Amino acid sequence: MSEKLEIALREELERLVKEHDQHQEAIRIAQTELETITPRLRLVRELLGEPATDNGGETGLDQEAPFKAPATSPEDICDAAEAILEERNQRPMYYKELAQAVQQRGVVIRGARPEANLVARMLNDPRQRFVRPHHKGYYALRKDYPDAQSVGARRK
Repeated sequence: MSEKLEIALREELERLVKEHDQHQEAIRIAQTELETITPRLRLVRELLGEPATDNGGETGLDQEAPFKAPATSPEDICDAAEAILEERNQRPMYYKELAQAVQQRGVVIRGARPEANLVARMLNDPRQRFVRPHHKGYYALRKDYPDAQSVGARRK
């Protein structure tokens, strides 16, 4: 291969890699924005009594949107946290690590501080599945620590 051709190919490679990275970042940003907007759009449509569409109704197409936000109801978040804690064989888990593990399972925890949102969901869990067995910030399942104080229980 000639030297000029190799130089031209290397320059093209650098340009394409840079362009590729820019597009990947734009996709990541768009996915994050879509995950925030989609539930709000569905809620407004429901309040107006309009049928929900997968593509937001903006394009008029009936095909599915390429990116869908995972379910994020409080119950989904607590179910994922419970499943993770069950896998740990009665070992408590720090709340930040637990939030990260929940998100790695594809469950979106919204907010600027997802770990704080997770704790809030566990506090308000109607089935009271979570306890703080030993130290502040560590959480486990009630069935593993039946004598521990429930998350959110007030001291008397």
